[in-house]
Amino acid sequence: MNRDAKKRRRQRIAQLNPHQSWQEWRVPPTRNRFIYKCFISLIIYLLIWTIFQLEHSNARRTQQAIKDVMNHSFDYATLTSWYREHIGTLPTMLPAFQAHIAGRTKADFSSPVSGLVAKTDMNRTGVITLHTSENRTVTAIGRGLVQNVIDSGTSGLTVRVLHLNGTIGIYGGLEDVQVVRNDWLEEGIIIGHTNILHFALMKEEQYLNPWDVIPFD
Repeated sequence: MNRDAKKRRRQRIAQLNPHQSWQEWRVPPTRNRFIYKCFISLIIYLLIWTIFQLEHSNARRTQQAIKDVMNHSFDYATLTSWYREHIGTLPTMLPAFQAHIAGRTKADFSSPVSGLVAKTDMNRTGVITLHTSENRTVTAIGRGLVQNVIDSGTSGLTVRVLHLNGTIGIYGGLEDVQVVRNDWLEEGIIIGHTNILHFALMKEEQYLNPWDVIPFD
């Protein structure tokens, strides 16, 4: 199969199922390839070990650079934003983001607050304000990645979480926050606490109606 034929085949696969198009590139590993990768890994390990045995100034700078890379949190939020902008709606290499939002029911996301909700308001932009009788725990409505934690001053703290299929959950008015940027959250993980939660859902820069997908108490 020539190059043009392979390209056309990949395009057809992508049109039928964008999430499976990457399968075209999968090749079963061979024994020689495995040995080759182990050999390269050993060389890299020995090279780094040698660098850390040296006392030269250039070696110390390299040592510090390696330490910085190993101890610095990877910026997944920036990666996913770049991927969505240049390649596709979602980072398809993360299986958790491959679920389809079409046909959702209210069971797909859980409520961000448990217990009695005394009052709910929804403004024109789609932001719901949940008034509770006391300081309540705010939890993640589903699996996702923390994009930002913003201190909004007198209006409290705001957490943005990238949930399934590009849906962004915005949790505002928090009195305290127990997550940081790039944290991976499972459904029900504590995000923070508040008695007045400003909550919104967005997808492709458009506000969604949270009532359509979340069973508020």
